[in-house]
Amino acid sequence: MTLSGWQRFSNIILGRFMRKKAREDGDMKQLLSQANIRIMPEVYRASSIMSTVATFVICIVILVLAFFPLIGGIAIYENQQNEETVIPCIEWAFWNEDLVDSTIKWSGEGPDGETVAYGACPEYETKVFKGSWKTGLVLGCGLLVPFMAYRHFMNSALREKNRRGYELEKFLPYVASYTAAMAAANSTPDKIFKSLAQNEHIYGDIAYDSSMIYRDIQLLGMDLVTALKLAVTRAASPWVTEFFQGMVGTLTS
Repeated sequence: MTLSGWQRFSNIILGRFMRKKAREDGDMKQLLSQANIRIMPEVYRASSIMSTVATFVICIVILVLAFFPLIGGIAIYENQQNEETVIPCIEWAFWNEDLVDSTIKWSGEGPDGETVAYGACPEYETKVFKGSWKTGLVLGCGLLVPFMAYRHFMNSALREKNRRGYELEKFLPYVASYTAAMAAANSTPDKIFKSLAQNEHIYGDIAYDSSMIYRDIQLLGMDLVTALKLAVTRAASPWVTEFFQGMVGTLTS
């Protein structure tokens, strides 16, 4: 499988540091096989970690843009007038016209649509970005979002395995009927799996598993039982695992 640019970049940065440990992780390799993610384990881990780091950097940028003094998002928000003080300031300016300071650029739109200046209004208040909101923003962008991103990227193989498992189980009854019909017609097992592999539009993801069995037999020279045992480890669904194991039991009995 051709690596994407991001996967190649991640592998260059982190791949060599986790190559040995990742390749010794049998569970990870089996999960990638079941999910039909055809990349090396260290590439998968490296790209997942780098994606998490990229997410964390984006979160830090968001926090900087929010908390930057004077021109940050929070500073701009807190420089805006509280809408609840507009009408009181307009009323104050009406009754205290001589006290309005024109050098202070405070103004608001009244009910009649006219803009009224009310510089130096004692009722004037700006918006307040609550401390709880700031805490939530820091915790969310600094901890929660990066943690969720890590879980999301590291569990992408598991989600794909579960998706494939659902698809395999959906087509399994039709595959079982087709296999029985082909066997009754005295078709050899390799021809049965070849036929399944050529009909992906009918049998979905199970056609890929069949193509791997046919490849192991014809290209790699394995016997049928060995190829089926490998298919058992690749199967993303326990029902498909039982299906292939039943074939192994029938052939070895």
